Amino acid sequence: MRLPVVLRILTNGGGTLKTLRIALEITVIVVFVLLLKQNWELRHLAAKPAHSTAFEAGQTLPPVKVTAADGKQGVLDPGSGRKLLLIGDPRCPSCETILQKMPADNAMVLSIANPDITRSSSFASKYHGPIYSLAEAPRDPRLHRVPQLLLVDSGRVVKTCTEPADCR
Repeated sequence: MRLPVVLRILTNGGGTLKTLRIALEITVIVVFVLLLKQNWELRHLAAKPAHSTAFEAGQTLPPVKVTAADGKQGVLDPGSGRKLLLIGDPRCPSCETILQKMPADNAMVLSIANPDITRSSSFASKYHGPIYSLAEAPRDPRLHRVPQLLLVDSGRVVKTCTEPADCR
């Protein structure tokens, strides 16, 4: 029933076709203006600095349940004194590069991958210092960002680094 009505409108002289053409042009203009507005809003949002999800100097490491390389579970404890902490993932090429430069003394590695992946990865074969894996998914979004190389003193981040040699 609708199709004959549409056909009758379309064939009812030039007046109706002209009206439909004008309505279509207005619709195209409105859509174009809306797209311009959305583009402006997205550019405005992109210009704002993003909230950092990495650790920064002065912040404290949250208590994190971990599994050691030997399978024992506990809470990550950097202890007292300065230690170098790499938060990484065995599947991350940048993490592998940093790991090869890590000293075995006064340093530790926290893998965000599950313990099985960490044990079977090159992390375990390339690094002879303590390696821990997350025992459960952390709630702190800073623990999801890899790689992070931190100089830690008694659980507090003293300095963030890009290379192990920078954290002395």
